[in-house]
Order: sequence, then structure tokens, then C-alpha cells
Amino acid sequence: MKKKFIGILLVISFLIPFLFDVRTVITGDIPFWFDPAQSFLLALSNISKLTLIGHPSGGIHGLFYGPYDIWLMSLVLMISKDPRLVAFLLYTLPYFTVFPFIIYKFSKLFGKYTTVLLWLLFALNFGNYAKQIWNPHPAPIFILAVIYLLTTVDFTFKNKFSIHRLLLAGILGGCVVNLHLSFGIAFLLGLYVYLFVLVCTKKTSLLHFGKSLVVLTIGILITFIPYFLFEIRHGFIQTHAVIASVFGNASQTGIAGLTKDQIIYSFLNRMGLLLGVSFTFSILIQIILVGLLVYYIISKKKKLPLIEQKLLFILGSITLSAVVIFMTDKNPVWDYYFVGTEIISLLFLGYVTSKFTYVKYVLSAWIVLLIVFQFFQFITYIPENSSLKTEETAVLIVKNSIKTNNYYVFAYNPAIYTFDYDYLFLWLANKATSHNKSEITENIPVYIIFPKESVQKMQGYEYYLTPQKTYKTTGMWKVSDGSTIIRREKTI
Repeated sequence: MKKKFIGILLVISFLIPFLFDVRTVITGDIPFWFDPAQSFLLALSNISKLTLIGHPSGGIHGLFYGPYDIWLMSLVLMISKDPRLVAFLLYTLPYFTVFPFIIYKFSKLFGKYTTVLLWLLFALNFGNYAKQIWNPHPAPIFILAVIYLLTTVDFTFKNKFSIHRLLLAGILGGCVVNLHLSFGIAFLLGLYVYLFVLVCTKKTSLLHFGKSLVVLTIGILITFIPYFLFEIRHGFIQTHAVIASVFGNASQTGIAGLTKDQIIYSFLNRMGLLLGVSFTFSILIQIILVGLLVYYIISKKKKLPLIEQKLLFILGSITLSAVVIFMTDKNPVWDYYFVGTEIISLLFLGYVTSKFTYVKYVLSAWIVLLIVFQFFQFITYIPENSSLKTEETAVLIVKNSIKTNNYYVFAYNPAIYTFDYDYLFLWLANKATSHNKSEITENIPVYIIFPKESVQKMQGYEYYLTPQKTYKTTGMWKVSDGSTIIRREKTI
């Protein structure tokens, strides 16, 4: 009977968030902005010529993300150029297959029921990772896997698979950096701190510590093979950028990111986002959880099992490393740097919950309320004016209004870059967008797309591209999100 109940619980825990997220992806109700659109363009280019780098990192000029998400995206684009398929195969599917598989491995530590609760909590409150295309979003899957491997590996190497597990942990840890550079660096530092803590607390010998260090580092370096190949071919420009950032006296960007107080807030609020509660309430919950942990350790008459000690050590090491890195970084720290830190909160919550039955009951009741609330949102769903759907509509309006490829199209953007429309016109209309007035050399229609927030600047940009003396407006369309499309044609 108990096995049947767990089985039903597993099916329900999978289906509910899956339905929520899949509908959003299928309907195209997902953001399509600067970063993901740039990745799509790079992936298209990668099909014809293999790239060794991803798009530029936001923190250090001259440094790039790894190419792995671009390579995977290219494989999907060979099948279809629809961003929905990319979102489903590279984001939704892994979060509903690989992630639950890994977290279920923690059931040996937390118990099956608590593990299911953790999966539901994560899937309900961090569902954006499974449906929004952005290279940092797969990183939590790798982070979870690395923590599991390094918590359960036998550092005495009596198990013949210990080296394989350490090597795999290094490879997956390296992937975190390639996908999510900002937190990835702090995460890797946390892994080395963890190994140092183990040898200091005599959980492993100095010899085994050295062996672990070497194997883990080899795994990490394997993922940086594209980086090294690129550096050799291009005069080590990324290496110079990193050195300048580390040893320079000031930020390379000149832009102010989060303040020290905001960084601390973002760390502490990750538990609140995981639970779906306010910051104040999340602080109270974390104080209670820490208090319960201290009570449990003190009241236990013998030492915690080694695997539990290792889990707490690695969570603490990663947290400490991230705090130090972010608080001392000379370059700006942004909110997205904290993508993946919720895994620390998730596993800490799981550990404490597994030790206190009443905490399990409270968490269960809260998750039921979250499910009811999200199910109500599901059945009363009103599609949003997402950037993907509305921009697709704008492209099709232009394409269907002229029936030929003889036109110019400009998409106004205050930030200059228009990667979103660049990609969508290539995909849906087989048309390259224009970016400079000097490109207008023929007497053919000129289409200009203005997003809602820039409509007030429409006339100035319109007359700049197509002077009022020689052009007239021959068409105007409104998109559901407030964007405006105008068609201008020469009068003489």
C-alpha cells in the first residue's frame, strides 16, 4: 500500500508542473530577448562553421561563455528553427527527466517522501528554468549532480568507481562554469574548499586529498578544451581579460551592479523564492531551520553519519565561496548571478525536513496550497503578450503585407542590438534585417518596427531613416503588445 501511494505521488508530482510548463512552451508564451536571440544567431552560424566560444560574458570584457549550449542548440535547429522546440528539448525535457532522476538519488539520504516534496517545491517555484531559453538556466541540474557525486563518493578509493565519479563531478562542474560563468567560478572554488575541509576534519587522508584534487581538476580541464584551442588560435585574449579583471584596480565595465546589502538580500531571499514566501518570512524560516539543525546535532548522542557531514560541508563550502566571491568582486554583480544557489537552499531544507516529522507535515500542507493556487492559474490561464509570440506576429505582418523579399526592415531598439528580430526574420521570412540608414540604396518599401516603450520616439527615427520630404507612410499596424509597424515608400 505504501509503495502504491509513493508511486501515485511520483506520477502526480511529475504531471502537475509538467502540464503547467509545457503549455507555456507550446503556446510560445515565453520571453525572447537579447541573450537567447543572440544564442540562436550563433547557433545558426555554428551549423556552417564550428565555434569554440559562446556569446560574450556580461561581467568581463573579452571573456566568453563556453560553446556547449550553442552546439546543442545547433543540433535542434537542424531539425527545426522554432524556438519552442529548442525550449522543449533543451530546457523542459531535462528538467522533467534528468533533474527528478538526480534528486531522487537523494532519497537514500532524505527518504522518498521528502525527496518528492523537494522536487515539487522546485518545479512549482522555479518552473521558469524549464521553459525560458537562457544559458544559465540548465546550470542547476549540473550543480545538483555534482553535489550528489561529491557527497556520496568514497574518498578512500576503496570503491573502484570513485575515480570515475570524481572525474564526472569535475566534468559536470566545468560545465557549470561554461554555462553560468558568474556563479560557476564561485561553485568550483566551493568544491576545492570542500575537499580542503574534508582533509582538515580527517574525513580523508592527505594522500587521498591530493588524488581527489588531481582527478577533479582533470575533469574540469576537459570541459575547457574548446577554451584552450580558442586561446591558442587568438593570442590568449580571454586569458588576458581574466588577468586584467583579477589584478586590476577597478571594474572593467564602469557600471554599478548590486550593492553589498542587495547581494546579501539576494542570497537570503533564495529560500523565499524556493518556498514562494516573502523575504521577511523566509528569514524567519531559515532561522528556524538553522535552530532545528543545531538542536538535532546537539541532541544526537553520536556523530552524524559521514554522508550527512559531507552534505553539510559541501553546502557550507559553496555558500561561503559564493559570498566571498560576490562580495569582493570588482565587477558588477547582478541578480542572475544567483541562479543555481537555490539548490543549496533546497538540499538544506530537505536535510532538516527529513529529520523532523512535523516539518514534513507543514511543508506538505504548504505544497498542497501551492498546487491548488497554480492549478487555479492553469484553468484560468490568459496568454500573455510574450516577446516571442508578439514578435512572430510582427514578422508575419510584414511578410504577408508585401508578398516579396524586396523591402528593407528595421527594428528600433534603444539598446541598438536587435538580435530577436534578426533571428525571427531569418527564420520566418528568410530575410536579413537592416541596421544602418546607409543600407537603403533601392527604391523599395521600408518597414520600421517600434516596441511599445519606444513608440514616443517613432517619428524621429522614422524621419531619420525615411525623410519626410521624399517618403510617405503607406501602411501602419498595431501588435497586441502595443508595438507599431509602419511602412514607408518613396514619393519621388
